[in-house]
Amino acid sequence: MWKNAIYLFCSIFIVSAIILISGKYLDDTSAKSTVEQSKSLEDQVGEYTELEKAQSRNVYAKLMNNKEINVLIIGDGIVQGGPETDGNKKWYNLLAKRIKEEYGADSTFKVIATPGGTAFGGWIDYLTDSSAQEYELVFLCFGASDEKELKFNQTIFGNILEGLIRNIKKTKANTEIITIIENSIKSEAYINTLKKVSDYYDITYVDTIKAFINSRQGIDVLTEDGVNPSEKGYSIYIDAVFDLIKSNIDNKREPGFDERKPLLFEESNRFYTAKITTEFLTIGGFYNSVVACDKIFMKSNRSNDYITYEVKDSQVLGVTLLGGPDCGIVDIYLNDKLIQTYDCYAPYEALRHVLISDNIGVGTHKIRIEVSSIKNAKASDSNVYIHGLITN
Repeated sequence: MWKNAIYLFCSIFIVSAIILISGKYLDDTSAKSTVEQSKSLEDQVGEYTELEKAQSRNVYAKLMNNKEINVLIIGDGIVQGGPETDGNKKWYNLLAKRIKEEYGADSTFKVIATPGGTAFGGWIDYLTDSSAQEYELVFLCFGASDEKELKFNQTIFGNILEGLIRNIKKTKANTEIITIIENSIKSEAYINTLKKVSDYYDITYVDTIKAFINSRQGIDVLTEDGVNPSEKGYSIYIDAVFDLIKSNIDNKREPGFDERKPLLFEESNRFYTAKITTEFLTIGGFYNSVVACDKIFMKSNRSNDYITYEVKDSQVLGVTLLGGPDCGIVDIYLNDKLIQTYDCYAPYEALRHVLISDNIGVGTHKIRIEVSSIKNAKASDSNVYIHGLITN
């Protein structure tokens, strides 16, 4: 009988042990499964977060997800939409409306543009913009005014353009840049330079010259004066830009930039940094006069009045002036040698960033800016307004 009791006790002990071991195994398995599920969930969240981050940097993903985009326009009077154009009829506001209708996304536009503006002016305005922010999309529209200002030197134009592009991409690599080849460019060399730089940096561009031709409409219909687009001309701009954006979305374009990419123009590194100095060396006749375009200008309208500056170890040299209907002509001297005469006359008041030299050499140089004894016959006065000197 005692054998049966021992057998029963052993059986109970074995069964209890099996139950305890099984329970522990199940607990361990459950815990392991929970940890694995948690890790898997964390990985999924991590991937989702990275996807969200990628989308937040991509203008096309943001448009597809109905998210607001920040857009910057840098250029001349054409992309400004004309100084007398009603704000609601500006081409970029009409483009924003089109984007909203198609993708449900709002667009906030900032415009750095001026009638007669150049790539050099856009470059210095962008680098000295105190309210600069990150943009998902940037439009660049230069060429027509640069032809005149740079005396058809497309290499300097390419240097400035490349320097500006690399500065934009340095701020945010995934910023999409769209180049607008404006209808008023006459030089084939400038058109080719715009396309060359755009292709090199994988930038898509809008060719409005081709778009105007394809419209089969006369230049008198598409422009107000043979240069500035009419309402019909701007509608072609809007169509061309919107079609490019739509095409880029359909093609799942992902803009980016590798800062290790070699320079296309070896001297474009001169246009990486910039500043405007208002500290003069000597002054003869000029006096503080007006505030315009958010800047203070020194003024004189008397022949031979001057301002001098001293520049040390800067390759790039320019001057910030004010143009307008009452503006005269300045003579610019480098180390007492006349190197440039610039006519400040313009139909409308406008900021003028004038490139004096893209390579003045190392060392110390003296710059003298003087009121000329002659003026444009269209100008109502000989006023010269000087803000400061541009260096890098």
